[in-house]
Amino acid sequence: MDALIIICETFKTPFGQLAILARQSSEVTVVGAGFGPANSLITRVKATRDSIEIANGKLPQEISSAVEKWLGGDHQAFTNVVAQQIGTSFRQECWRAMRQVNPGETISYAELAQKTSSPTAVRAAATACSQNLIAPIIPCHRIIKTDGSLGRYGYGAPLKAQLLAFEGLSL
Repeated sequence: MDALIIICETFKTPFGQLAILARQSSEVTVVGAGFGPANSLITRVKATRDSIEIANGKLPQEISSAVEKWLGGDHQAFTNVVAQQIGTSFRQECWRAMRQVNPGETISYAELAQKTSSPTAVRAAATACSQNLIAPIIPCHRIIKTDGSLGRYGYGAPLKAQLLAFEGLSL
């Protein structure tokens, strides 16, 4: 079986380095995005997929343009970016629901669970957030604790607060 070729490009942002991994077949699909060193994200994505090869280079214009628009304050810029990650059907439901949370809004982990086929699976919904490999395109930073506090974030609670503030929300 031939390896799936994934392009990795990094972007400087006010939130630190943003690495984005994408494959291109009939359409460009983001398979990983996250803050910090690209190697960390690459390792996490490789652990979920069989036989991938990482190629440095430029992502297609539609992705880099979305990043530029997002950094310019267009909080809807990632809405039409195709994203796909490997996970259980429940996690897929959670990730789809996260994309429905509007910029500048938050929902609780409990509310996230209620948007799935397992409405009482609050801890599993929180785990889906922690396993999200496509932040901020799948905006897990918009999911908070029921008491209104931030909760955890894979890139640290301070960055979660920064991202929410960037969207016009302060907690």
